[in-house]
Amino acid sequence: MRIKAQRTWILVADGARAHVVTSAGPGMDLKLVPGSDVRHELLPTREIGTDRPGRTQESVGGARHAIAPPGSTGTSSRKNNSPARSPGN
Repeated sequence: MRIKAQRTWILVADGARAHVVTSAGPGMDLKLVPGSDVRHELLPTREIGTDRPGRTQESVGGARHAIAPPGSTGTSSRKNNSPARSPGN
């Protein structure tokens, strides 16, 4: 009866790339598995975020409120808060 050769696969990865190496046994060299090298371009931290603002909850009661994103003043871009008028009014 023939004994099956032991083979160990090892995944080496970080946030931007990954590859698989294999070893035929103790004391044997590690060999890169062809086609296993994967690279991924990471987005800058400023581009990773959410589409919706965060939420906060009141310490008393169940009220929840949206949190304005940084740099938001919460004011309208219009100079006054009166409704827009048509040219004939």
